[in-house]
Amino acid sequence: MTDTGASPARRWRLAGWVLLALGWVAAAAVYATAPDGPARSATYSVVGGRTFADPGGATGWQAQQIERVGGQGTLLIARLDDWLGRLRHGRRLALTLCVAATLAALACRFVAGLVDDADFR
Repeated sequence: MTDTGASPARRWRLAGWVLLALGWVAAAAVYATAPDGPARSATYSVVGGRTFADPGGATGWQAQQIERVGGQGTLLIARLDDWLGRLRHGRRLALTLCVAATLAALACRFVAGLVDDADFR
């Protein structure tokens, strides 16, 4: 019986190339359409009758309260969440997409190396 389809290793390599190309095209589109400046703040504080945009992330007092209630681990998770949140907006999202697409393509190449053609003969 003749196998007319591509080998599993070849399919994994092709999947890696497709993921890389689509990820980089998406990243280029995000980069081209993203605003130049920092992302606008969704929250504002009013102090003494003046309005200030909150920069995001836990301030010193908020960090102290988070640590007091949940411990050091909770504070680390809150800081990690703030950092990841900043990566999902604007031009930083384009960089995040590039890195994610490249890592996914490398993972596909690694799996393709594990799935050797000689194992299926």
